[in-house]
Amino acid sequence: MELDAKHFAHPLDVSARRRMDRLIASRPRFQRFFEAAERSAEQKHYLMHLADDTRLSRRQAGSLYRLVESVAADAGMPCPRVFLDTQPYLNASALGQSQPIILMHSALVDQCSDKQVRAVIAHELGHIRCKHTFYRTVANGFAAVAALASSLPGGSLVALALQWHLFDWVRKSELSADRFALLVTGDLDTVQEMIIQLAGGSSSLRHELSTDEFRAQAKEFRDISEARQNSRSVMDKIEYYVTELMLNPDLSTHPLPAVRFVELEDWAQSRQYNLLCHGNFSEAERHPFQYLPETVPDEDFDPSVMEGAMAATPLLQQAATEIAGKWKNWSAKMSAPAQGQPHSNAAHPAGWYPDPGGGDYQRWWDGSTWTDATH
Repeated sequence: MELDAKHFAHPLDVSARRRMDRLIASRPRFQRFFEAAERSAEQKHYLMHLADDTRLSRRQAGSLYRLVESVAADAGMPCPRVFLDTQPYLNASALGQSQPIILMHSALVDQCSDKQVRAVIAHELGHIRCKHTFYRTVANGFAAVAALASSLPGGSLVALALQWHLFDWVRKSELSADRFALLVTGDLDTVQEMIIQLAGGSSSLRHELSTDEFRAQAKEFRDISEARQNSRSVMDKIEYYVTELMLNPDLSTHPLPAVRFVELEDWAQSRQYNLLCHGNFSEAERHPFQYLPETVPDEDFDPSVMEGAMAATPLLQQAATEIAGKWKNWSAKMSAPAQGQPHSNAAHPAGWYPDPGGGDYQRWWDGSTWTDATH
């Protein structure tokens, strides 16, 4: 049996992805948009990397390319297309599903050991194995998605919900990729060393960084965080998490390094990991492991609950108004009538215009926003 995402994926990743799928599937317009985007995004990204980065091969930076080939072989996966980008910060990313791409930053190669780079490559292959790449592409280009959403009636609130679920899932998907990196390399210390590098590393201090010291730091963070969370009511938790996300324009795409460090270490001691190491995949699937709780369970985000919270909490109302206003400015750029229509400094008059979403019909513009009326 081949190792599949269902055998090792973090339960928080699985549940958050399920919420994303439900959110998209319940809105046909968004679903059509995403399906069309998925078909074109992979080729567009490939062309962009051909134009702007260095494509690796056995004859181009061959040592690094052979490292990717080796890790892919260990993972039982085809070698992806590989590009190197000159960037001053540590990062790598995986794009595409049918013909995936791994992009690595030059700082990663310069600052990290070969063992650490192998762990990063395995991590990115984990995103491909778990089929994370499409929604992660959506997250990277979320401004355009928000603009499209806010051009529709009630779209700003839909975009708020999409923003919450999307970035919540993106962070949790990293936990599954960390697990795959450990399964492929079999080297917990190296994967954890890489997490420390992301938290605050230096090529000159690389040999002075201690996993034991960072473990103590991470567990202190966990203890303090748990004590604070246990003192909150359900509504306090909803207000905290929703407000933090809505008021923060630079939503993080990665969980905190301290969280990743101890969560992976706990999993490495679990029955599920032991079963996977011995090739008992089907049994491992029946013993999912997680230490982290759901930050806010599905039932806490029932629409009626959220509507009540919005109505009762001025802070949330203000946050929602601010974020909707920002997205409405994006919407105005997309809402302009198609070429051939008169333009002026004044607002566009109400009338029928070509559908801004690209449909083969006209949509009614009421002078300030697009409506559901079409013909």
